[in-house]
Amino acid sequence: MRRLACAFVFLSTLAAGCSKSPESTERSETPRAQSDSSRSLEQFLALERDQFVSAVRQELDGAQAKIDELQQRARAKGGQIEEETRELLAGLETKREQVRARLSDLEQAAGESWRDLRDGIVAAYDDLRASIDRGRERIDAAR
Repeated sequence: MRRLACAFVFLSTLAAGCSKSPESTERSETPRAQSDSSRSLEQFLALERDQFVSAVRQELDGAQAKIDELQQRARAKGGQIEEETRELLAGLETKREQVRARLSDLEQAAGESWRDLRDGIVAAYDDLRASIDRGRERIDAAR
């Protein structure tokens, strides 16, 4: 989550740094210059979205590794804990797939509309991480 938060802060800072300065908003801009500015903004938004998607994909890969580790721990403990955690682990897989599906929706979003989806992805990922932590605690507490 820290990497995702850092990526979000980086992207927000990057976006703030790319705002127009008063000098660049002069009325003497030609239609071509305005068109170039629009294309530049579109390219920036696409790059920013791509960076967010990449950061979330890395986090999802890390989450999958943690889910796999929890499965191994549960198997190693065997018996009742392995049976009890089967449903928990299936729930983690479902949550991970939900984040992945939302990310896919964000990739298909046009223009700036992807930003509306970003907060939902971050919330869903936070829920996944919290569930992984609860699962780890439950498995570690079992004897």
